[in-house]
Amino acid sequence: EAVHRELFEETGLQVKELVPVDLWRGEHNGTKILSLVFVGEAKTKDVVLSPREHKDFRWVPSKDLKAVDTDFNVEKWCLWRTLAKK
Repeated sequence: EAVHRELFEETGLQVKELVPVDLWRGEHNGTKILSLVFVGEAKTKDVVLSPREHKDFRWVPSKDLKAVDTDFNVEKWCLWRTLAKK
């Protein structure tokens, strides 16, 4: 429930389901962070970013994820999608 609320506050998105798929450790402005990575299906594609939290976003088709420069574990996401379809 908290993840749904936070996602809505930061992006305006509502999702049907969120599934945890990975952990990401990194640093932002000198502060160490640990992020939980979730995958879900948005009910709409209308994004309204919180200007305090984010400066940009983009929708990326799943077939193009491997070409995106990110620390996101694409293989885990693809595995989740495959298992979810069964």
